[in-house]
Amino acid sequence: MVKRLKDEERPVPTPSQGPFNASPLPPLESSLQFLNRQRNRRLDVARLRRLTTEALTRLGVRQWNLTFCFVGARTMASLNETHLGHPGPTDVLTFDYTEGEARNGKRETIHAKPETRNPKPGILIGEIFICVPVAVAQAGEFGTPWREEVLRYILHGCLHLCGYDDLTPAARRVMKRREDQLLRALQSPHRKGR
Repeated sequence: MVKRLKDEERPVPTPSQGPFNASPLPPLESSLQFLNRQRNRRLDVARLRRLTTEALTRLGVRQWNLTFCFVGARTMASLNETHLGHPGPTDVLTFDYTEGEARNGKRETIHAKPETRNPKPGILIGEIFICVPVAVAQAGEFGTPWREEVLRYILHGCLHLCGYDDLTPAARRVMKRREDQLLRALQSPHRKGR
């Protein structure tokens, strides 16, 4: 799920953050931050950084400033209740902080017909919270390695930031198909930099 912050929820810029009338946004140096706030599993952050960078490049993203927070079930349940009003933990929550000029006016929500859409995300700014215990449980249910499930959640969050949604069965199929394509490409033994 993606939550877009309302204007009143956004932090007010301070002079130290640059001029108040700056437009368009100044060039952004791409950054990925991985915060492990859970103790269930050990994460290979270098691998996740490499694969996430490759996925973003494959998605056509030019610049990004993304933070991935890996949390436990209790923290995720609290976030899910606070931001979406749903009880219990969920797999991934995405918070999109990209606005205005950074979007280049070209990004739109991708529904059932991807061939009619041409999202050019340009710049992505956001936070993606991933619940590792849910990933471990889902991996057991689907018979996949838990690390692959965590990577799938990273891709899922990135796709939300690129405009994909999963609110309808048709949109969910489109998004899942794109996740699967990316996952296969990232795991291919023939890809560069493996």
